[in-house]
Amino acid sequence: MARHEQDREDLIREATRLVPRAEWHVPGEEAPVVLGIRSPGALSVFFGPDPVFHFNSHGELRRGFVRGALWKADRGRLVVMRRRRTSESVALQARDVVAEEETMLLREAQERLARLQEALASGQATWVRGVGEDAGSAEFWLGCLATIESPWQLAQRPHVV
Repeated sequence: MARHEQDREDLIREATRLVPRAEWHVPGEEAPVVLGIRSPGALSVFFGPDPVFHFNSHGELRRGFVRGALWKADRGRLVVMRRRRTSESVALQARDVVAEEETMLLREAQERLARLQEALASGQATWVRGVGEDAGSAEFWLGCLATIESPWQLAQRPHVV
């Protein structure tokens, strides 16, 4: 594990496993929003470097990066993992998420995703750039976002499939 992390500077250039992928300017968001599909149909949504949400091909939340911590699905529940640094090493420390914390996180995330969907549907979101045939199509991304059930379902494990 890297001792020093840095934000990805250009997901459109660097996230080659996400095809298609697109960058959108969304009113109310400080950073561009990047959406991408990882084979086999697993959607990822980056609201800048934080928060980030990754879904599996069934539209279930499998992992995320929120408030500086990695959140991952484990048997239908969330586990939060934080980096602990010493002068010699970096380690991940995991803990189960209590129900109230999980509910709050999921509600905030769902609201943010709903605002993204509204911006895409209303034409308020502006496509910036992308890779892949459907990258600039709001309709395509709305279809991808529609596969995520509300309320969000948590995956049994953090893997793509």
